[in-house]
Amino acid sequence: MHRPLTAGLTLLLAAGLGVTSLGTASAATPVLDKPKPTTKVVTAPVDIWKASAAQTPGGPLDYCAVTVFAVFPDIDGFTATSADYVYTFPGTAPAAGSDVLAAPFDDQFTWGPLARSAPAGQHQAVLGGQPFVWKAGSGNCEAEYARAVAVYSPTVTITYQAVGRCAAAIESYNAADRAVKQARKRVEKARTPAQSAAARAQLRSAKASLAKARKKYQKKC
Repeated sequence: MHRPLTAGLTLLLAAGLGVTSLGTASAATPVLDKPKPTTKVVTAPVDIWKASAAQTPGGPLDYCAVTVFAVFPDIDGFTATSADYVYTFPGTAPAAGSDVLAAPFDDQFTWGPLARSAPAGQHQAVLGGQPFVWKAGSGNCEAEYARAVAVYSPTVTITYQAVGRCAAAIESYNAADRAVKQARKRVEKARTPAQSAAARAQLRSAKASLAKARKKYQKKC
């Protein structure tokens, strides 16, 4: 007695789907995020500050400063570690300048009677050392300001490094991300139902750990 054609087709399709599901399951898995970087790079403005004041209230103008600042944003979980810029003195080729940065930076800057605070949500750091300062009759503040504008590049590159709990969260996330990728490879390489089941269980566990690590990263960074 012949088996009905429809029943035979059903068995063939079921068998075919079973084989196909093993080979394409990993392809249907959403693509994971890229590993989280432990550094950030931001282009920030160079602000050339000119200020003057009298040494005594009501006295003659006798204090003047021209100061070159990098002004850069505060980033949660990261701290600025270096500032890279370009300076060009008259008659010379452009040269690269690089300053090491360390908190609290120059957020509350004072020089003699002159003072400047960093803008809200920002930090500031003096570039190229200390400011130029003159007493009355010993310098031309306007000329030095124009000189500083001509010498320093209008922008500076600030490099940040992850710190504290954010750095730990990034390390945990990247480790969990690697574990998921390794588990996915085991699923793809599985050749028997038992191997496939074990690999898929490992993948589910790795994905759960990655989800927790992602939440921790979003909270700490």
